[in-house]
Amino acid sequence: MLFSFSLSSLAFPRSRAGLKTGHYKELPGCAADGKTYKEALANVEIIIQEWIETAKELGRPIPAPRGRLAFA
Repeated sequence: MLFSFSLSSLAFPRSRAGLKTGHYKELPGCAADGKTYKEALANVEIIIQEWIETAKELGRPIPAPRGRLAFA
């Protein structure tokens, strides 16, 4: 099953130690950081896929995507 999650659910709270941290609100605990917003966004896209793969392996539910389609 292919999931498409909206990047509108991505939050960038205050940076720590000079890093930009993106928290993906639709997937609990899904977050990544980078030296720039662009790098953090690229890392979040990877982490979303890894989060989904891990949830499948553990038999955990994967929430249905909300919001508008941003990538597939």
